[in-house]
Amino acid sequence: MIKYPDYVQATNAAYETLIKFKEIGFPVGPFRIFRQLDNTKLYTYEELSKRFGVSLQAFVASSSNYGYNLFNINKKRYAVAYNSNKDETTVRFTLAHELGHVILGHIDDGEAENKEANCFARNFLCPIPAVDFFDINTIYDYQEVFNVSEPMAEIAKDMYYCDKRNISDENYLFYNEALCLEFNGESLSQFYGVPSGF
Repeated sequence: MIKYPDYVQATNAAYETLIKFKEIGFPVGPFRIFRQLDNTKLYTYEELSKRFGVSLQAFVASSSNYGYNLFNINKKRYAVAYNSNKDETTVRFTLAHELGHVILGHIDDGEAENKEANCFARNFLCPIPAVDFFDINTIYDYQEVFNVSEPMAEIAKDMYYCDKRNISDENYLFYNEALCLEFNGESLSQFYGVPSGF
C-alpha cells in the first residue's frame, strides 16, 4: 500500500498510455486498451454473477456498485470487473479508473491508490492538450467533446491547472503533435508553417 499519491506519475502515465495505444480521437476507448493488455482480463458483473451462480443483485451488493480489480500475485495478472448496467459515462470512468490501477501497478486498493487512479482517469478521459487544442472552456464542452458526466467534467475543469503543471513537456508536446496530425492531417510545424529543421 502506498502512503501518498504521486499525481505527477499518475498524470504522465495517462498520457503515456494514450500515446502508446494511439488513443487520440474522442471519446477515448478504455475497452480498446483493455483488449490489448496481456496481463488483464475484463469481466462484466453479469458474467461473474452467472459464473458464481448468484443473482446480479446479490453480486452487486457484495462488491462495489461500479467496478473493481483483483491482482493475482502468482500469475501477475489483473481481473477487472465492472457494472455494465450503469450509464455509458459512468462505465467509461469506472474502466478508466481501473485501467489506472493496472497501468500504475497497484496491488492494494487504498486511499492513495484510488486518488492516483482518479487522477489517471481524469487525464485519460479529458486530456489537457486536447482541452488547449480545442479551446474547451465550459462544463458543457467537456461533456460534449469527451463524453463524460457533468461531475467528471466539473472536476476535470477544476483540476485543469494542477494537471497541466504535472504533465511533462515531452508528453504534452508528443500528445499535442498526435492531435494535430489526427485532426489537421499535418504536423504542428507544417500546420504553423515552420520550416523543417527548426
